[in-house]
Order: sequence, then structure tokens, then C-alpha cells
Amino acid sequence: ETINITDSKFFHGNLIVKEGTLNFDGSGGFTGSVSTGGPVIVKGDAKITTPLLYAPNSTVEVLGGEFKGPIIGGTVTIGGPTASNPRVYYDPPGTPVPIPGSGDSGQANITEDVAREQ
Repeated sequence: ETINITDSKFFHGNLIVKEGTLNFDGSGGFTGSVSTGGPVIVKGDAKITTPLLYAPNSTVEVLGGEFKGPIIGGTVTIGGPTASNPRVYYDPPGTPVPIPGSGDSGQANITEDVAREQ
């Protein structure tokens, strides 16, 4: 199944999706945390602001729009042949999100080897 946040619709809150595609498209937007076991697609002129997009076993494609916040994905693609000038800003808004194994500060302390294991 697919969850669409499209056109001029805006969603404020947290999304926790076991499986299924999250599709952000058009001039809509989203503000909040995302945790998902399915693919995530951002395109069009969508505006996403999140303290964390957590999809460690999924594909995340940012093909357009504006994405603000960190992304943890199995495969993360920014841009591509069908992309429409995507803008990604990795600085998360608000309070840093603690990453497991990095301590309580919320400041990421991940090396390349640790990131591959998680």
C-alpha cells in the first residue's frame, strides 16, 4: 500500500509505518519524525522537515522538493535522471536525536564500520 501526502496537503506529527510506500509529492509538506519499513519517495515541490527519517532497511529517494533533517536508509538516493532540483539540508531542526550506541548527547559518533553494522 502507499501513503500519499501530495498536492497542497500538509501533515504535522509522527509517522510510524510498518510497511508500504511513503510518497511525498506536489506542493504538500510534512513536519515530524518518520520511522518506516517501506520505501520513501520525495519529489515535486514537497517540503519535509524532520528530526530524523529512519528507514534502515528501505530505499529513500529524494528526487525533488526540499528535505531538512538527517536520513538513515538502507539505500539513499538524492537526485537522478528524473530528479527535479532536490534540496537536502542535513542539519536537523530542534533537539538532536540520540543515535543508539553514540551516548546520550544526541551527537552522532558513527564511523564507517559501525554504520555498516547497524
